[in-house]
Amino acid sequence: MNIAGMVLGIIAMMFAWVPLIGFISIPFVLVGLPLSFFGLRKNKSDRSGIGMALTGLILNVLALCFIIYYAVSIFFFVETVTS
Repeated sequence: MNIAGMVLGIIAMMFAWVPLIGFISIPFVLVGLPLSFFGLRKNKSDRSGIGMALTGLILNVLALCFIIYYAVSIFFFVETVTS
């Protein structure tokens, strides 16, 4: 779970910061975020692989923030141009 969440977070971050292509990373975030979260919860007791799970969680959250930021920006840009 840890490796999959981290890899999906890396892939999501590669696409998320590009303004119009960033929406491609939504499925990666929707799958990677729960994988990283559950991997972090599972490994909290034995402390093995916690770094990969935490990295995946942080990357997925950052990618989600980029996606939300660009979606809101595009919405306000369209509203400004059309009015």
